[in-house]
Amino acid sequence: MSTTTSVILAAIVAVWASARLTRLVTFDSFPPMQWIRDQWDARTSESGWNELLHCAYCFGTWASLPVVVIFAGMLFGWGLFLTLAGVWWVFCSWLAVGYLAGIIVAQDWG
Repeated sequence: MSTTTSVILAAIVAVWASARLTRLVTFDSFPPMQWIRDQWDARTSESGWNELLHCAYCFGTWASLPVVVIFAGMLFGWGLFLTLAGVWWVFCSWLAVGYLAGIIVAQDWG
């Protein structure tokens, strides 16, 4: 398999992994996650923070952060974070993957 193909497949896996994590936290009825959401609701019901664990677009951004950072570091080397261009690519990739994860989960709900 070529390097380009590997990078493309790894990027697809990163998007789907972020979407799955987002769905698990924001929507699934898996008892431990439901308990966490219930605890979150009890503590944040009157604040703007409450939506974080109920909105796929909101949480998808945060779910994708470790996925993208680890993906980029392992694939391109941790030195990537020492250049402005590398940080820019990781930052923009984080936002794009988070948005795609939100879209996938939002479509999955419907």
